[in-house]
Amino acid sequence: MTQTKTINDLTVPILRGQATTRSDFRPYMKCYNSSGGTITAGSLVYISGWNETNTAYTITKADADAGGAHAQYILESDLTNNTAGAMAKSTRLTGQNVGGAVGDPVYLSTTAGGWTLTKPTASNAIAQVVGYVAVVDAAVGVIEFILNDTKRVAFGSNELQSGAAGAAGVGAGTITEANQVSAVASALQVKRIAKAKYVFGTDGGAVSAITPAANFILPAAAIITNAWHRVTTALTSGGSATVAFSIEAANDVVTAVAYNDASMAATGTKCHQGIPVASDVTKFITTTTTRSLVLTVGTAALTAGVIEFYVEYVVGG
Repeated sequence: MTQTKTINDLTVPILRGQATTRSDFRPYMKCYNSSGGTITAGSLVYISGWNETNTAYTITKADADAGGAHAQYILESDLTNNTAGAMAKSTRLTGQNVGGAVGDPVYLSTTAGGWTLTKPTASNAIAQVVGYVAVVDAAVGVIEFILNDTKRVAFGSNELQSGAAGAAGVGAGTITEANQVSAVASALQVKRIAKAKYVFGTDGGAVSAITPAANFILPAAAIITNAWHRVTTALTSGGSATVAFSIEAANDVVTAVAYNDASMAATGTKCHQGIPVASDVTKFITTTTTRSLVLTVGTAALTAGVIEFYVEYVVGG
């Protein structure tokens, strides 16, 4: 016989596993669904508010790539809109298509309410372990969910308060500085160095203006006092390609030159000077808005090459 317990006027079952293998009870919490639709059994949820009329916590589907939406509970039965129910800290979900191996971790998915065997790796996503594989099978697989310790093995940028890392955001090789300028910083300037990297295999080499994937974002009023680059893999072209680098205006960092010009040669540890140079303030560049490095390829496409690019700057204003 299934035992029940009344929690805040809600009668819920106290589930136990087979006596030969399990003796733990599963704690429940009263919840209320006001999401606008049914939240199905097996959905991972988190507490998002309180419903005084029903004396229950309101719930929302958990989501690995939404800030503050990590999983806290799981539903064992469907919960229709505007109804109260019960959510559990642990449960055994059967009848699933489960791959992997017994004991593999199960993660909160970037699909709201869902789970996955693949660890989320996006820069804005958390990797939260919500359970483990119990039975591997395409039709009758079993997941053992446990959310008592809310185990997170990686944090995403959505979990960081803006400016918490000294920048407005960090992810996928891009760093912004919108929150780095303060009254103190404006009075006591520190030179910064930003880095971008052009990689043919990632960014391509078509005749066009190319914004490298691994790039910086300079704030408005950045005063560029120096620029230099290092070619780590020589540029090649099937024709007479030209290359130029710019930040604020065309050709303002490196004027268009042939891909095999001496200033584009791979020189190991040595670097090539750009147009802005610390010894000549007339060559400094000031950004009028947020800017990134742009590589402009002309005449013919590039077919190979890797270039590291550095700019030294202070923030004006």
